[in-house]
Amino acid sequence: LEMGITPNLHLELEYKHLVYSLLKSVNSRHKLNEIDLICTYEAHPKILKFFKSTRMFIPETSELSDLIPRKYILEKGGVNCANAALSLVRKLTSGAIYLFGIDLAFTGNHHHSKHNISQRDNLPENLQGLKEEYINFLKVRGTRGDILRSKPTQLASKLAIEQSIYDNTINNI
Repeated sequence: LEMGITPNLHLELEYKHLVYSLLKSVNSRHKLNEIDLICTYEAHPKILKFFKSTRMFIPETSELSDLIPRKYILEKGGVNCANAALSLVRKLTSGAIYLFGIDLAFTGNHHHSKHNISQRDNLPENLQGLKEEYINFLKVRGTRGDILRSKPTQLASKLAIEQSIYDNTINNI
């Protein structure tokens, strides 16, 4: 949005009040009412009003997932939005899926987007929880063999995506 690009969809997994504060802040600068929202049914209820329309899903980690037919459950999609997006697309198509720009590490100790809110120095008090500190990140090997920094959740997401790709490859041989 900061770069003038408006997505068709916003995928939201978070349910905490912090995400409402973040989206309220974003909406004050960039109207979100042209964007469709896809979120877990556990999403903060106040975020729905910012978007054009809302579609909700039930993650497999939910207590409700045992009560709903499996075809309506989003499986293997709960680590972060990259995992959820891959799982969602797998529900929608059996065709080829191309992944672009999934950055699950801090290359050169920098976030992939200098415009990401977590990279700002002047965050309002209610958004301070978004500030990222690189000191305790894990050291991981990048695709070019170099050492990168990654949050534990990013590494878990990467491993889940790799496993999903492997499982899909094996099942389609």
